[in-house]
Amino acid sequence: MDSLRRKTVQVNLVRIPPQLKELASRIPENYPFTERHGRLLNLVTSNTKEDMLKVLFQFFDPLHHCFIFPDYQLVSTLEEFSQLLRIPILNQLPFNGTERDPNPEDISQALHLHSSDVITHWETRSGVKGFLSKFLFEKAQSCWNSLDL
Repeated sequence: MDSLRRKTVQVNLVRIPPQLKELASRIPENYPFTERHGRLLNLVTSNTKEDMLKVLFQFFDPLHHCFIFPDYQLVSTLEEFSQLLRIPILNQLPFNGTERDPNPEDISQALHLHSSDVITHWETRSGVKGFLSKFLFEKAQSCWNSLDL
């Protein structure tokens, strides 16, 4: 009987940092970022109801990466995300998890950073590799200050 019990997921929603909301609010609607990345900034600027997300995640099945309700399953496809965010998929292959970790040169080239910045600020926290938000906010602020809008 115990095997029929449903496994639940503990969800800790992280609030979007005010600095990120503030930076996103400065970007004009017709700016090239919006043309290139679609509605991605809407994820930052929209007012999401945290209670509703917590209720929704009670139905999330982490093993199958979908929402399971009594009578059906709800699975978002890459195409649906592409349409919602208005980011074209084009001829890109989806990630499958077997890709190699990028080296500092790849990261610096993709993000237009110096290799020394990547080597200095690339960290691993709780098994996740990446940049700390403090570094990213500083870089975003310096880029914003150098723009001529």
